[in-house]
Amino acid sequence: MRLGFLIRELAALDQNAMVHFRACGQISGVPDGGNPGEFRSYRGYYDRLALGSGPRAKTVGELLGAARDAVGAPFDGYKGGEFTMDENTALYAANWGESYGDQIVGVEKRGRAVLLLVAHAEEW
Repeated sequence: MRLGFLIRELAALDQNAMVHFRACGQISGVPDGGNPGEFRSYRGYYDRLALGSGPRAKTVGELLGAARDAVGAPFDGYKGGEFTMDENTALYAANWGESYGDQIVGVEKRGRAVLLLVAHAEEW
């Protein structure tokens, strides 16, 4: 999934709904059912974004705001350098320093919650 697609999907949803990760198959980075945290440069490819785990659930509106703020913003690469993200930037689910290849592949409304679907790149 690309950053711009995530923004469009989140913008169409209830801004007060809570967001969680949902595993589609076996993943290694973020926990199934876990809370999304902050965007940062992905360890595997510094010019891509990673969304790691956070201590509390975010609302759709909070995550949408962070995603919009990421467009045009510079992020520091894991081993240095500065990388500016745009709407075509690929999204991964990974905590700082991890690069397991788990990608955010979809957004799904389920009941009162919104799920970020995460799959390992080779399985998807």
